[in-house]
Amino acid sequence: MGPPASLNRCLAIAMLRTLDINQKAVARITRCADQTVVEVERWLAQEDYETVARLCDSESIKKMISFEGLYWGLEPENLSKLDRLTGDMILRHYKKSDYLKIEKAEEELQGKALVMLCLETPSVDPYSESGQDMPYAFYATIPVVAVGGVARGGWATGKVVEKGKTFPLHWAGTPPTEEEFTAPKVDIHPDMPARLDVAFAPPSPSGQRPERTLTSGRVVHWPSTERTAAMPEKGGAWMAQPLALSLSPPDPSLDAYLQPGLWHVELRVDCDNGEGTIANLELTSPVACAELSIRVAGNR
Repeated sequence: MGPPASLNRCLAIAMLRTLDINQKAVARITRCADQTVVEVERWLAQEDYETVARLCDSESIKKMISFEGLYWGLEPENLSKLDRLTGDMILRHYKKSDYLKIEKAEEELQGKALVMLCLETPSVDPYSESGQDMPYAFYATIPVVAVGGVARGGWATGKVVEKGKTFPLHWAGTPPTEEEFTAPKVDIHPDMPARLDVAFAPPSPSGQRPERTLTSGRVVHWPSTERTAAMPEKGGAWMAQPLALSLSPPDPSLDAYLQPGLWHVELRVDCDNGEGTIANLELTSPVACAELSIRVAGNR
C-alpha cells in the first residue's frame, strides 16, 4: 500500500507527532484533513522498517527543518526538540526499533538486572555554545541508548587505528577538562539518549558560517571569538578528547589531531552496571569543517 499523502507531508506529520503534538494541531500545521493525519500514522505503523527509514533519513529531516520547520509556528520548547529530532527517534515512536537492536536487547534482558548500551545512527551537525551568533564547530556524534534501566557511570573511548592511540571521549553536557587520559562519566536514562562526541572540526579563518547552528548545551567552552581567527587554514579535525576541547584554539600538535583524510576508529562504550558495545567507525577529517563525516563500518 502506498503512502496516503506526499512523502514530504508524511515526513512532516511523523516529525510533529514524534514531538507529541496532537493530531488536530498537526493537521492544522501541515494544512491537511484530520483524517489524513490518522491515515499517515496508520501507514507509518504498518509499513516495513526500510520504507520508514528511507523516509526519515537525516538529510530529509534537516531539509524539512530548514525549509518548513521555521514556518510551523511551534512553541520555543518544541522548536528546541525539533533541533534534536533524529530519524531513530521517529523509528522508535512508530515501533520500528529492530534496526537499533533495542527490542532484541530488551528480550535478552528480561529477568536479568543488567543494563545494555546500544548505539544509534551517527551524524554530523554544526553546534554553537548558546546560539546563532556564537563561534561554532562541526561535531561528529553518536546517540547512546540505555536498555533495561539507567546506565550508571557511562564512559567511552576511541582508538585511532592508524595512530595506535586511544582517547577518552566527551559526553555532551559535561564541561571539558584539561585531562588527557580521562573524561567525566554520565548516567544514561532509557528515555533520554546521551550524545557522545567522537570528533570535532572548527572552522578556518576564511570558512563560511552555516546558515543555522544547533545549540550545544555545554559541549565546549568558547572563551572568545579569537578562536576562529587563530585556526589554521589547513583544516583537519580532533578526536573529542577533553583536553583538545578545552584549548582555545585546539592544538594541532596534540595526538588527538587528525590531518585531513580517512581515519578508522574503534569505539568502545561501557558503563559501571551493565554491558557495553563496540563499533568500528570510519571518520573523514576534512579540509573544510563542513565536510567532516562519520559512518559505522560494522558493529560487534
